[in-house]
Amino acid sequence: MCEDTDYYKKPVFLTPVKQGPFYALKVGPALLAVCGGLKCNNDFQCLDENGEVIEGLYVLGNIMGDITAVDYPINVAGNSHGRCITFGYLLGHELAEA
Repeated sequence: MCEDTDYYKKPVFLTPVKQGPFYALKVGPALLAVCGGLKCNNDFQCLDENGEVIEGLYVLGNIMGDITAVDYPINVAGNSHGRCITFGYLLGHELAEA
């Protein structure tokens, strides 16, 4: 039976590692998205510091403000891609009709 004396994970969630070869990789933080970003309205128009529309400037994708709270949710696969593709489609459709 396995035992975790560092983090005290329950033994039922542990699996023994018995046979190599073993490899290690140094992993560090990376920027996946911008928390904060540029503010926009529901039409994806960029807003200035007073909340007024900046004509002709649109915001899509990871640079959009207020999409995530404090960090990018890496447990949702494709979260960023889905948002970029969907919002890009919606804005493209809207601009094509204008």
